[in-house]
Amino acid sequence: MSGKIFSNVSIVPGHSLRRGLACVVEGAIELAIALRNRREVARLAELDDRMLKDIGLVRSDVAGALAEPYHVDPSAVLWVRRVERRHGSCPARVSSPSP
Repeated sequence: MSGKIFSNVSIVPGHSLRRGLACVVEGAIELAIALRNRREVARLAELDDRMLKDIGLVRSDVAGALAEPYHVDPSAVLWVRRVERRHGSCPARVSSPSP
C-alpha cells in the first residue's frame, strides 16, 4: 500500500543528510566568523572618540553592534551604521550606481 501512495516520490539516499550536514557546517562557520568579528569590534570600544570618528563611527555604534545577539556579525552592523551616516539614512543609495 505504501508503494502506491509514494510511487511518484524519488528519494536519493543520503541527499537530505548531506544537505542538512552542509547547513550545520555553514552555520558553524558563520557563527565562528561572527564571534571572531565580535572580539575585533570589542577592541574598537577601547579606542577614543576621535579615533572612532576617524573611521566613521561613534561610541554608540560600537555599543549597539555589541548589543546584538551573538549569532549576528557586529561588523556588518557597524558597516550599515557607517554607510547610513555617510550617505544619509537610506543605505540603499549606496548600491545605486553613481552618475
